[in-house]
Amino acid sequence: MAAPEKRIPKKPIRDLDTAEAAAFLKVYVWLVVFLGTFGFFLFGYRGLFLSILMSLVLTPLILMISNWLGKLVTGAFYSGRRANWSPEERLAGEVDKARHLKRRREYDGALEAINGVLREAPDFPEALYVKARVLWEGFGNAPAARGNLRRIIEGKADPSSAVYRWAVSLFDELKQQDQKK
Repeated sequence: MAAPEKRIPKKPIRDLDTAEAAAFLKVYVWLVVFLGTFGFFLFGYRGLFLSILMSLVLTPLILMISNWLGKLVTGAFYSGRRANWSPEERLAGEVDKARHLKRRREYDGALEAINGVLREAPDFPEALYVKARVLWEGFGNAPAARGNLRRIIEGKADPSSAVYRWAVSLFDELKQQDQKK
């Protein structure tokens, strides 16, 4: 495995903001077209100008009402008991989140997420493996990565499990790289 690449900080795309902006523009354009047509035929250019201003005022109001109605209707149809996740399922979800962040090269966030899992379950083999990968790939910290892999290999992990085999493989790879140095 090659040495980890330098991290280039990227500004994350905020999907929520772009979705809200798109919804605002969609409602605003429809209001301008609808009100502008009537305003222009009834009052000429002054009516067109007033319809543009009224659309700016009415758009946030319409969006608030539609969001409120959407939540009300959704609650009526999909109400019920909240999900009752087991601790293992919840921790596995957090490990998946850390993996996703690692793939996006957001190593600080991945390390933070995986440390949260390890605070609750210090000997969770999957979390230890992901932490080792993050430490090695993101920070080039081979000794710390080997320490986490050693905890898997010497710990309670089942030797026939995939995580155990991955840990042994990565441990050997890191050991070979240290011997080459």
